[in-house]
Amino acid sequence: MDGERALIYPMPVWNDFQGGLAKVPSTSMAKSKLLERANYYGQAATIDGQGRLLIPTVLREIAGIAEDVVVLGNTDHLIVWNEERIQKRLAKSPLSAEDMKELELHGV
Repeated sequence: MDGERALIYPMPVWNDFQGGLAKVPSTSMAKSKLLERANYYGQAATIDGQGRLLIPTVLREIAGIAEDVVVLGNTDHLIVWNEERIQKRLAKSPLSAEDMKELELHGV
């Protein structure tokens, strides 16, 4: 929730997330920061008849997802990236042998 990419959650997943967030004290600065970003960049959306989802203008502009985009599936949500940004991110942080060893420890 930093505006660098669009995170798209199914409503049941988002509701579970909000349930966990509700347990965090209202005085928490981390909670306030997260809610500010979620409320600024995010909104509920529906899929249209052609299977498209409208991403809010402010998020499209900040994330640079106006033209060439890459949609990545995560465990419980989708991530929409500007193609150039994700390519730079992947090049800057390659999957290393140490990363693979860590994943093996988790049975992957």
